[in-house]
Amino acid sequence: MFRHYLTITIRNLRRDLGYSLINILGLGMGIAVSLLLFFWVRHELSFDRFHTDAGRIYQIAFNFPADNGQYDTWTSAPAPFAEKIGEEIPEAEAALFVSFPRQLAFQKDQTPYQEKGLYVDKSFLDVFAFPLLEGRKEGLLHQPGFIVLSEKLAEKHFGAGWRGQAIGKTLEAAEDESYTVSGVVANPPPNSTLQFDFLLSKEDYLSKNPWDSQWGNFSSRLYLKVKNGTDIPGLEDKLIGLFRKYKGNEERATISLLSFPGRHLYSKLENGKPVGGRITYVRLFIGAAAFLLLIACINFMNLATARATRRSREIGVRKVVGASRGQLAGQFMSEALAIALIATGAGIALVELLKEPFR
Repeated sequence: MFRHYLTITIRNLRRDLGYSLINILGLGMGIAVSLLLFFWVRHELSFDRFHTDAGRIYQIAFNFPADNGQYDTWTSAPAPFAEKIGEEIPEAEAALFVSFPRQLAFQKDQTPYQEKGLYVDKSFLDVFAFPLLEGRKEGLLHQPGFIVLSEKLAEKHFGAGWRGQAIGKTLEAAEDESYTVSGVVANPPPNSTLQFDFLLSKEDYLSKNPWDSQWGNFSSRLYLKVKNGTDIPGLEDKLIGLFRKYKGNEERATISLLSFPGRHLYSKLENGKPVGGRITYVRLFIGAAAFLLLIACINFMNLATARATRRSREIGVRKVVGASRGQLAGQFMSEALAIALIATGAGIALVELLKEPFR
């Protein structure tokens, strides 16, 4: 029976080739575009979730009263705050300083080139899951004058055979500076908000920018990894109390702890609360993908119904020669299923062709 249905299905599809192509192309394009949109949505939703215990990592934000009665939210913080949090807040498993991205000029064979990196606390690789490919984690980023390279920068500076060759070597930088390579980490994945080609210690940063060691300079980012079961609102109150202890004169300021995995999607803040950002586009694209797929399916059904109406004479003849209602339904279902499978395959093939350019 299956072979009979298949033979007739192929014959009918070939006989009405124009209809078949229109249906396959319409449904296939709908599937392809919907899949591409869903892939983009999945990528957006995956940002920063690869870190171990990502749900326990937060960024500190300060809220200062504005003239309009609202609060201005700053996602920068004073550098010395991280150390005091580590010393005096037991709920903090780790508190770390991370600079905003900085450009640094290096030299190779007398040719200068620039790379972008971060100045970070020594616990950076304990909190954020960037795998260490070479070097020892103990003591890494503890001292000034040492640099951790990304895999990309290691290959750029030392060549494809950098493994076993980079550690202990010196990189010449601008202004007669030099750094000793102490480690190489995997390249940050595309779904990481923290992108860098190198890491340098906080001590290196403060030696170049001594004014940033003052409590009044909000020029860096601070992250917390909290212990399991921590009461976040209670911790926010503790943190602002600690800040006032050392800074003073900030009675109306408050602190918000922003979920690190949510920062990519909720970058728009009002009064210390995430209210929007790329999540708007994510929701829009989810709706668009679902709508396109629905329209493609409705179009497929309408064309199938119209074709069935055109084949009423064929149906009558089949009934006369003894075909049952079940056999007729099976034949039409097999034809619809064949078109749907071909369209799905075409859609997936189109996705494979467009996946790399789409990225």
